[in-house]
Amino acid sequence: MSRSPITNRKSPMKQLFPLWARLAKQRGISGDRLERLHYTSAVLGREIESWTTLESADMGQLVRAMYLELRFKRYILHYVLWLAPRVYGGEWDSMLHQRLERSPYLYYGSVTELDPRRMHGLIEEMLDRLARSQESEVRSQKELREAKEAIRKEMVAAVRGKP
Repeated sequence: MSRSPITNRKSPMKQLFPLWARLAKQRGISGDRLERLHYTSAVLGREIESWTTLESADMGQLVRAMYLELRFKRYILHYVLWLAPRVYGGEWDSMLHQRLERSPYLYYGSVTELDPRRMHGLIEEMLDRLARSQESEVRSQKELREAKEAIRKEMVAAVRGKP
């Protein structure tokens, strides 16, 4: 195993292929060369023709982006699934799909395939709705923020298994 002498970690190039395999599986794509290069170009903001031409800083940026997406997606979907029944009730799955088909999402696919930006917006919207529904009286913005943060802490603790 090749390790960098300074950081005692695997070199970024050695991390890229296993990370890409996990990311492709999570995204439900084949992960072929074209998809890999398209993803890399999107992350780095310029056209990439091969991973072998990447500089060390680019590889590090790519590794960080993949780790972030893998970690982020693992929890964020669970957050949506924790919030949806509390916000939409017993028919939460059909209500959630109906909500995603309206503005601002305009999304006609599986919830699991939502991009992180839309998923984050959906979570914030559901947290806001849940905070507003807890009290029938009109609250100040500060109280709504506090209620929303309390729900967020409860959600994170429940999803991550922390008491």
